[in-house]
Amino acid sequence: LDLRINTALSRLIMNNNQLTELDVSNNTALTSLKCYSNQLTYLNMRNGITDALTIFNATDNSLTCIETLDPGYATANWTYANGNIDEGVTFAVDCTPDPPTLVINEILAKNVACCTDANGDYDGYIELFNYGDEEVDIGGMVITDEADYYQIPTNNDSTIILSGGFLLLWADEESEQGVLHVEFKLNTRAGGEIGLFMPDSTTVVDNITYGSQSDDDVAYGRYPDSSATWQLMDPTPGATNTQELSLNDNIVIPSQYTLHQNYPNPFNPVTTLRYDLPENSLVNITIYDMLGRQVKTLINQTQGAGYKSAIWDATDEYGKPVSAGIYLYQIQAGKYISTKKMVLLK
Repeated sequence: LDLRINTALSRLIMNNNQLTELDVSNNTALTSLKCYSNQLTYLNMRNGITDALTIFNATDNSLTCIETLDPGYATANWTYANGNIDEGVTFAVDCTPDPPTLVINEILAKNVACCTDANGDYDGYIELFNYGDEEVDIGGMVITDEADYYQIPTNNDSTIILSGGFLLLWADEESEQGVLHVEFKLNTRAGGEIGLFMPDSTTVVDNITYGSQSDDDVAYGRYPDSSATWQLMDPTPGATNTQELSLNDNIVIPSQYTLHQNYPNPFNPVTTLRYDLPENSLVNITIYDMLGRQVKTLINQTQGAGYKSAIWDATDEYGKPVSAGIYLYQIQAGKYISTKKMVLLK
């Protein structure tokens, strides 16, 4: 229920309903607010009101955090002891939780002889990596390959990823085999996109695009772990990624430098830039706007030969989102220089 337009509202009584969200952020005349015995999970009280609100009761709801412009005042005066809120509810200017410290770290689409799941099956997998200092529980999160969505079951210890730990999701369409088996398979012929979302199905944790994965037992992963640089590599399920890539005991190396068109294009807000290195090179990949102004340096390091990629999330050097429009991305590797255009939509 959004009541922001009614700025003259001074008393609101909404008890014993089935409200899940309530926004009174523009209602600066409020002196009484009773919204107890609902099903609220979101309450926005960023209207600047403090002691003018003499009656406030938001108990018997499902709130964990209430948004207000003065969390200090709210914490001191609107309390569980006073009957204003349920026990454990906190106040903040923005109650949006920080995204979990998770990335999709590696995928293997064509698993012929690499590794098996607990049932002895050679299935494709998606590896998650927790780069943070706290454990993360992926129970309830949603993972998708664009066509199919799978919500990871909750209340299971096997969905917890310890700090610095890895977890494999088996992409085998066999969820009956366990909570870590998802209901889709990776596309080996055409590639695709994988997204990991919070339980609301809209908040992005991480997403990647990948090309054809037609070679047997060749993974696609970040190197180093959790970095923005992707490459084809030998599989390392549940372990630190490697720069090594071998097929039939022969190292696979591109024959020439190449900068590929980003995918997807147009994009919003994440796109993948793929490039090929025939030899070890000092690589610089920089984003520019159409006026030639530098927006962000994605890569500036020496890299080994191989098939590589980097991800741009439409932010500048300071992590701030950039505006929609046409951007240039340029690679310099040794004497090789190439520039291409890409389109960011909003």
